Parts: sequence; structure tokens; C-alpha cells
Amino acid sequence: MTADLVNHPPHYVTESGIEAINVMESYGLGLHLGNAMKYLLRAGRKGDKVEDLRKADWYLARWQFQLGTVADEPDSIIAFALGRKWRTPNQIVEAFSLSGHHRDAVLSVLSSAIHAESAETYVSTARELIAYAIATEADDE
Repeated sequence: MTADLVNHPPHYVTESGIEAINVMESYGLGLHLGNAMKYLLRAGRKGDKVEDLRKADWYLARWQFQLGTVADEPDSIIAFALGRKWRTPNQIVEAFSLSGHHRDAVLSVLSSAIHAESAETYVSTARELIAYAIATEADDE
């Protein structure tokens, strides 16, 4: 059977069937955090891992830049995220077999969706972790 590269690309699907888009939608991540999550979850599964980590960092930096335009009712964002999630952050990182700084960056982005009032802190932490992951990958090459 041929892989469905449009609807279920293998670089976005875990062996257990979890897809990056399921994580993004479940946590209500939106454009910037959602794309950051997509690149974090697929890093090393399609193309260059460091490039994907840098793309994730770019989206997180962009989100931080636009933070002043966030909806003025963060409680509704928390309720939405908590009401829609179907896997815990730890289940997600385990399903994607993530470890180290890469794993911690994903956990930080998901935490920003759950705890909107602390989102800036979580995203800053994720950016630091991505920088460590990139440095670690560069050292391994």
C-alpha cells in the first residue's frame, strides 16, 4: 500500500497513529504555535532536523512579536484547550519518540496552550530549548 502523502504524510504520523495536526487542533494552537509544534514533531522525520528546529523557533519568535494582539479573554483559550485535548503532553512526546531538549520544547509549547496566562514564559523556554537542541545536533554532525 502506498503512503498517502496528502492526507497522512508518514513524517507527521507516529506508529500509534497520532498525527501532528491532531495535536495542533486538540490544543487549539493556531497558526504560530501550531506551525511551531508541526516542525518540532516532525524534526528529523523529514529532511534536516536542525532546519525544522529553526523553523519552529521562527514561528515561536513570530508569536512572541505579535503577543500584543492576543485575544483579551485568555480564560476562553484555556477552557478551549483543556476541553479539546485528547492526549496529555507526555503521551504526545512519547508517541513521537522525542527526548532531551527537543522533547522539553514540545512540552513547553503545549503548556503555553493550556496555561495562556503564562504562555510567554513557556514560549521563551521553548525557544531556549530549541537553541540547545540545534547546538546539540550541530555538535553531532
